[in-house]
Amino acid sequence: MSVLVKEVKFNEEAKEPLINGVNTICDAVASTMGYRGRTVLIESPGGLPLVTKDGVSVADSIFLEGAVESLGCEFVKQGCRKTVSEAGDGPQPLYSKILTPNGWIKMGDVSAGDIICGSNNTIQNVLDVFPKGEKEVLNVIFSDGRVVECCEDHLWTVTTRDGIRKTITAKEMIENEVYSFKKNGKKSFRYFVETTASEFNKNETTIDPYLLGLLLGDGSLGVGGSVELSIGYKKKHVLDKIKLPEGMSFEVRDVESKNYLRVKFFGNNSDGLTLKDLLNELGLLGSNSHTKFIPKNYLYSSIEDRKKLLQGLIDTDGYMNKRGKFEYSTVSESLYNDFLELNRGLGNRTSQRKLIRKANSSYSDNPIYRVSEIDGYKNGIKISSIEKTGNYTEMKCIMVSNSDNLYITDDYVITHNTTGTAVLIKELVRLSQEQLKKGVSAIDLKIGIESAVKDIVQYIKESSIKVEDHFLYDIARISANNDEELGKIISEAFLMAGDNGVVSYEQSDNGKTYIDFVGGMPISRGWEFEGFVNKPENRSIEFSNSVMILLSNRKFQNIREVLPVVEYCHKNNHELLIISEMEYEVTKVLYANKKNGLKVAVIAPPSIGEKRRDYFTDISLATGGLIVDLDTSTLLEGYDMEVLLGKCDKVVVTKEDTVLFFNERPNTEAIDSKIEELNSVIKNSHNKLEIEYMQDRVSKLACGVSVIKVGWSTEVELKEKLDRVDDAIHAVKAAKSEGVVYGGGIALLNASYDVDSKKGKVNNGYNIVREAIKKPFKTILDNAGVNPSDIENQLLNYTKVMGYDVKEYEIVDMLKSGILDPAKVIRLELENAASVATTILTTNVTITHKRDESNK
Repeated sequence: MSVLVKEVKFNEEAKEPLINGVNTICDAVASTMGYRGRTVLIESPGGLPLVTKDGVSVADSIFLEGAVESLGCEFVKQGCRKTVSEAGDGPQPLYSKILTPNGWIKMGDVSAGDIICGSNNTIQNVLDVFPKGEKEVLNVIFSDGRVVECCEDHLWTVTTRDGIRKTITAKEMIENEVYSFKKNGKKSFRYFVETTASEFNKNETTIDPYLLGLLLGDGSLGVGGSVELSIGYKKKHVLDKIKLPEGMSFEVRDVESKNYLRVKFFGNNSDGLTLKDLLNELGLLGSNSHTKFIPKNYLYSSIEDRKKLLQGLIDTDGYMNKRGKFEYSTVSESLYNDFLELNRGLGNRTSQRKLIRKANSSYSDNPIYRVSEIDGYKNGIKISSIEKTGNYTEMKCIMVSNSDNLYITDDYVITHNTTGTAVLIKELVRLSQEQLKKGVSAIDLKIGIESAVKDIVQYIKESSIKVEDHFLYDIARISANNDEELGKIISEAFLMAGDNGVVSYEQSDNGKTYIDFVGGMPISRGWEFEGFVNKPENRSIEFSNSVMILLSNRKFQNIREVLPVVEYCHKNNHELLIISEMEYEVTKVLYANKKNGLKVAVIAPPSIGEKRRDYFTDISLATGGLIVDLDTSTLLEGYDMEVLLGKCDKVVVTKEDTVLFFNERPNTEAIDSKIEELNSVIKNSHNKLEIEYMQDRVSKLACGVSVIKVGWSTEVELKEKLDRVDDAIHAVKAAKSEGVVYGGGIALLNASYDVDSKKGKVNNGYNIVREAIKKPFKTILDNAGVNPSDIENQLLNYTKVMGYDVKEYEIVDMLKSGILDPAKVIRLELENAASVATTILTTNVTITHKRDESNK
């Protein structure tokens, strides 16, 4: 039996392996920097190696053996991930569940220092908690019925259907879509999350877990005054496995008339308690087949005990099928739910269903709950959909101590909490350690570092250049590892989508890389009634013949209320999309008329309350239709239908969302005016939620969607190419957000000269940062085989716009040469690197878990 113990290290014994972990990952990542950076070969779970120069992919692939080294490694990963996705740190609702060795607690109750369950049977520390404010709730739905609530920024470690393991936000999965359609019309799912067994504390179990499983299956638990067990002849073998406390025994009676064995229990344990007394302590005494459940101290016990309990349940109310997998049935809903949790805690994959029995068809009309063990998918459980709920709630995220940064949340789902960042982290840590050895205070160094970062960030902001269209190619090219073809395609995709449009990417279906531009307005609502589907091959609704749109912010209670619109569209051969809440009876009548030739679809309105009114206003502008509002009390027969109804050239409705397509927008001037108004609100707002909401409205009104179809010739090429496209899209978005600065490390090199030193105790920490920010420039030149000191001295004779082009090996005008970096990326690299470095700087004790295989 394994026992988890803690290992505590102090001073240099703690700090040395921590810094070794930092240096290992930073050296690997630094080798990829710049045009002449080296490629890294990474073993892949899918069998094919990943060849990449992507720093984040390199960082994410590194896991170190030592516990303290792993902590240092994980600090760097955290910094790199946050640079790529500023908000991507895994916020979840405060009511979400987090698994601990003693069972579940709420996210809102988790504090730094708490012990929780991690992946791979590990127990982990919560290093820190981060309140994230109010965010919209997303439902991440898995193929086996599990559901996790989170927000768009939540990070997930997934394996793609191509066998690539990556960390990605829920928002990115939505943008990429969680599935595509094969040629035969079947869905092909993109993302899988691994399953794991969970280790809990060893709880005292007064009744042997296997025996308890038997009693929960075929036991009579004191209902008639005694505790008995009924065993069929075919399951006689279970009698040999029964273990009782010393002082207790059982006798077996053969009931031939009913083909089963009756087992009765006698005696007392060392405390004088009978089996009936023990069941009473567990709250099970008197429960029957409909009310049985698994006591919590058994449900959250050791893996060994839970496996015994499971076997006892299967040996009574279950069996092993021909594939060697169990089939289990019960009529107790509580026991069914506990049985599911028992299996998920053991990492078993199951399918489940509720069987409704026909009335008077057997001795009972109660439903049967059936659970079947399945092989599942090789990469884990698939994410079948992600749904926006329109509901907002307070959220927070946690940082945990295990090397893969994973913890276990609702329904036993494993979840989470750039290159320059790693380089800066290593240099800041190295210079800080030199100062500590000279006797400088760690706290003074920390204050000096933070002061310098604040000043340099301000310098970067003041130095940034607004992004012009002709910059986009160079930003995309550099971020795609100087791939000119990808740079051209990605920049064109952004230009086609417009300032507020959407750019995404996916695997090409013909081996070529190209842009698929969609002029359309997305609506975050899909069909709710599948009967309206007219494209069964992909379960969608498609209209493209004089499509009319009815917008209603009031719920249709009766078919008479909507009948004038329906009759008008049917008579004039229009296809009709209704965006409104609707009683099911009205939906059924519309569906019945669909069989008679009516072409109609219904989707729910986006969002709720005032936000719904805003989105309706935007849709009204885009389609030219009026809004039937909440205070409209009359029927629709008095309206001029040409005025009331909006129009679009094509509409596609899937289960997840709807897109309205336009060859020409009907109200171009009004839409442009509204976009300008919303952008003004964004510019002057300091409320992050308001800004995100307004940006979403602008994006939908802009009607620009560019999808980059990434071509490939081999699996290895595809994996590496998708990573580069992803990086480049992020870089261009960042550049459009905060502008650009001179690339190749020049922006930070210039800052190191131009930011004034501070006096006093904080001077050492301040100057550490001024020196450290030269390191990205030096690393890029080192990778190109060029002496950084020689080039740095030469650049002192030029203006600030000049830098070194490692591709051409010459000093050039960085702006004219298009060697530019997004200012936002540089800012985040510095801020995140300083955060990691100061944490390590002020760490003097590490507490980690190690596994002791002895029975202590």
